Amino acid sequence: SDPIEIRSKIPFGKNISDFVIKHSDKTYALVEIEKPNERIFQKDNSEPTSKYNHACQQVKDWQRYVRDNVHTVRTEQNFPGMDSPKGIVIIGRSKDIQGEAAERRWRDMKISGDIMPFTYDEICERVKAKAMMLKEVIKSKIEVVK
Repeated sequence: SDPIEIRSKIPFGKNISDFVIKHSDKTYALVEIEKPNERIFQKDNSEPTSKYNHACQQVKDWQRYVRDNVHTVRTEQNFPGMDSPKGIVIIGRSKDIQGEAAERRWRDMKISGDIMPFTYDEICERVKAKAMMLKEVIKSKIEVVK
């Protein structure tokens, strides 16, 4: 579903999130953003880097805080309906995922947990695709009006 609200720098206990996204289906996602030049995998592409693992742990800590403090999050922080938010980590570049083993591991990381990882390139591709779709919708509306 599409984002309808994005808020930044939200405290969850002692930790502060980068972003919280509310979607049109009233679900939420907690987003941690790392630098685009951070590596996702160690140099031999065998294991995720400590930076990636740390980013995932931050999101898991926020998720745990939400589960443990649902009333506070919903009322005092004004996130109605939030109880089990998804997690997103944005880190690195797609070109750094090299080789069949790394590509397979990356696909597994995307489908296997509470945290959905994205590279900056993947986010850019999603934005471009959404922009193209909106462009087509607008174009069809203009043609109908003529």
